[in-house]
Amino acid sequence: MTQDKMSSLQLSLKINEVLNHVGVNKKIIQLRRNCFLEAECFCTVYHRTRPLCVSEETFYFGSQMEGTTTIGLRSDFDSAHMLDKVVVLTNSHDADVSEDMYTFCMDKFTNRGYCCLRDVSFGKNSKISKSLSPKFKPHHKHNTSYLKNSYQLDDKFNGKNTEREGPARYYQTPDGKDFNFLHGFYCTSWPREVSNTFLVNKDRLFWPSDQLLQDVLQSRCFVVPKGSDNGPDSDIEWRLSFSFGERLLMFDLNTVQIRCYILMKYVKTAFLDNVPDCKGIISSYICKTALFHTVSRTSKSEWIEEQLLVYFNKCLCTLQKFIDEENCPHFIMPLNNLLLNKLDGITRVRLFQKLQTIIESNGCALLDIKIDNFGELLSGECIKSQIEYSKNINFYLLSAWICEFGSLNSFMSFMYDEASRPLAKTEIIEMENDKLGYINIKRNFTTQNLVKKSIEKLHQLYHSTPISEERMHNAIQVWTSMYSTLIGFLQASADFKDRHELSDEAFQWLLLGMNFTDVASAHLKLASILFLIGDLDSTIILLDDINKIIDERHVVSTCVCNLDYAMVSKRSKFPTSLGKKTFLQVTRENFAYCVVYLPEEIYSCPQELQFEIFRASFNGKPEKYHMPHTWYFVTIPQLPFFFFLQYKLYKQLGMTTQSEDALGKLMNVLKDPALLMVHLDTVYNLIGQCLEQKGQLDIALQYYSRSLNVEPVYNAAKILICCNLVKQLYKKR
Repeated sequence: MTQDKMSSLQLSLKINEVLNHVGVNKKIIQLRRNCFLEAECFCTVYHRTRPLCVSEETFYFGSQMEGTTTIGLRSDFDSAHMLDKVVVLTNSHDADVSEDMYTFCMDKFTNRGYCCLRDVSFGKNSKISKSLSPKFKPHHKHNTSYLKNSYQLDDKFNGKNTEREGPARYYQTPDGKDFNFLHGFYCTSWPREVSNTFLVNKDRLFWPSDQLLQDVLQSRCFVVPKGSDNGPDSDIEWRLSFSFGERLLMFDLNTVQIRCYILMKYVKTAFLDNVPDCKGIISSYICKTALFHTVSRTSKSEWIEEQLLVYFNKCLCTLQKFIDEENCPHFIMPLNNLLLNKLDGITRVRLFQKLQTIIESNGCALLDIKIDNFGELLSGECIKSQIEYSKNINFYLLSAWICEFGSLNSFMSFMYDEASRPLAKTEIIEMENDKLGYINIKRNFTTQNLVKKSIEKLHQLYHSTPISEERMHNAIQVWTSMYSTLIGFLQASADFKDRHELSDEAFQWLLLGMNFTDVASAHLKLASILFLIGDLDSTIILLDDINKIIDERHVVSTCVCNLDYAMVSKRSKFPTSLGKKTFLQVTRENFAYCVVYLPEEIYSCPQELQFEIFRASFNGKPEKYHMPHTWYFVTIPQLPFFFFLQYKLYKQLGMTTQSEDALGKLMNVLKDPALLMVHLDTVYNLIGQCLEQKGQLDIALQYYSRSLNVEPVYNAAKILICCNLVKQLYKKR
């Protein structure tokens, strides 16, 4: 008996060690949470200050933000978007709302955990009212109309073709990452019957504490567009969500409890989903609910590393009990059965028996788990490199932070949204028919005015945000800085068209914006402008400063066009610890976004890159890409652009040796896939034009051909090849 206990103790400690290696530890869990809490603020500030758009707040829920996942589990990225001006009246006394709000009343005649939304809006003239007006369905029993939960189903989200999965819009990127975009409406308060039930829950013996209980009850609840399965009113039912409260509960768990949850996810994915006809019956949310119920009945002091295996088995026993009784009570709404209509006699027995086998193995079944190489790590048969990958967890988090939340890019998010919005069909036709190939300068000022409206909203939001909300204030300052930089470059382009010089106004905007950038993208664009106006001395100084910043050993090139790009661009000096730095600070020091030019910036864009703006017009408007307007942008990674500017500068100064060295470095970038994996077609075209300027037309033509191999349709190389052939014919004459 003593030996058995020792074996259980040793196995518990070994499991803790392995989970620590794959990133399930206090430090990484907190990093994940900070990452997504920062992202919430940045996205919320962005959506609240967009001109001509309905204001909304963004939140992240689920495993990624809770820190309850690993790289191998590949958990979805779940975001929720709440419209600020829409509210659901939950209880009869919740009628004190602003007259400009669009309001619904919650009717509770549906299945448990669901409701219907009846329009009682004060804001009848709002944009929201007009958009929702055709989305109501009359109900024969109650002589009224209710909002359909499919009110957004036919729309596109951010230009992406999405599918409906439960209450969320589901989108999978080409590299296999899963995103769930959830839209919902705030409730004025918790439904009284829910709060009363949660407050007097007799199963709560040790957890949550009285203080945590009050914090959960004071958190916001909302409704999401999802009806009960196969119900007669499933098309007008909305599901109550208490994700804010559940997030507080998850944040209160200790590391051992979270590790039990990770192990349950391993078991679900590796074993339960592979039981015949049982895939998907047991969800991660049901596993989380089983964990909550187990924790509530045990003292938190007992959840220690030495007892991990014991309490993991207790969690499995709780899950097994739910399956046997065909009833998994929601932790906050116990009368809501999460297993309702999901099990039949056969699947219930199969899942029960599978769990029984795992429990009786006393942890030995975990040796068969291949996720994160967990079984091999547990058995001690793994190689050292498999353990070493735990050191890349910080890098993974930062990569997710940079790639999944491209809003941190100094310009990219605005380009994907507001700056592209004026690019209507008529404007595309105008651009394609423009014989000079230049954008109407009015578009430049239109975009500037839109950005300035955003800056005005940012100032208002800054003064209305409590000083205690440090993350929000940081986000506001960053967006103000980014928008100022964008205005500066737009104004610089307008200055170049009229006077071929940089005005004081544009320079002041640029100075305001330089407080935030990634490693050097804005600085590189400024160096390009200084070169174009002939200020070569300032260009040399700025490029020298950038050269000190761009260190190939630790700077990571990344682009929101390729969500996995940063993951393969590791550097030996990349920080293994954030210390007291925020994700934003580490971003500025270690990540290099691509340099991007809007069509409105064409007059301040280097001549060699101007053809890239019109690559889409060679084949008409792009349709096969989910964001076709991006094909009118010039996008190039920072390192090639830096070497290109060096080449142009040294050539202008007559420094032949240095210019040849810079061109050689530009061409060598193509040989290192870790340095460059996006926008290769643009880089090939840039090199080709540099070679043409040296008179090497044949070699330049080879680079244009390589560019076409990368992007055969929307590619400026098509016109560059034609120009090259004309030059060769003229040369032969």
